[in-house]
Amino acid sequence: NAIKSLSGWRRLAAAFAAGAVSATGFAPLEFFPALLLGYAVLVLLIDGADRGPHPIRAAAAAGWAFLFGQFLVGFHWVGYAFMVDTAAPLRPLPFALVGLTAGLALYGALAGALSAWFWQDGPARIFVFAIFFALGEWLRGHLLTGFPWNLSGYGWGLVPALLQTASLVGAYGLSFLTILLGAALAEFELDPKAKQRAENAAGGHHHAAPEPAQTKGAGAPVPNDGGKVIASDEGGEIKK
Repeated sequence: NAIKSLSGWRRLAAAFAAGAVSATGFAPLEFFPALLLGYAVLVLLIDGADRGPHPIRAAAAAGWAFLFGQFLVGFHWVGYAFMVDTAAPLRPLPFALVGLTAGLALYGALAGALSAWFWQDGPARIFVFAIFFALGEWLRGHLLTGFPWNLSGYGWGLVPALLQTASLVGAYGLSFLTILLGAALAEFELDPKAKQRAENAAGGHHHAAPEPAQTKGAGAPVPNDGGKVIASDEGGEIKK
């Protein structure tokens, strides 16, 4: 898989891009498929990190880059506070915006590291991913007075019926279910080798098609009614 094969700065760039695009799942755009697909991409990136050297460190970096991209887009409104007073300098704006998002993205690094620690092949990794990234959101909403902005559960703004789930499981429970659903989309990815094995297995059940009978002529074998081969001599007479 092309996503799993990424490493180094390419993995970080892909995680950042997936996080930035996933932020469009929140207001004002509220394009929730982007949020779900973003988590699916992150699962595949951690899959790749798990197969390489230093998997915990690589997964932590991918988790940080993902949330850094998501928060950088989702928290853009923080910069508006620096534009109220037109006489005030704007120099602190990038430091405040980037510093805030970089710090909050550490929860993604923690979730990525813990996920990699318990990572395993198969669908079980989907639950591991959802548990630790939902835990990261809970910590972000409570530690240091909390900053529960753009929880994953908020991504269902265009589907009020699903938002009602929060009345049963709470905002963080809905976030867990949202992350779980998005991460599960990674299961639709098919390894090319597995696909080739499946095609080979399916091909093994098919019998080779019989070769077409050759045209009757001098020295050409032709099948008789009983399936036995007979031959014609040069004079055109048929012999068994």
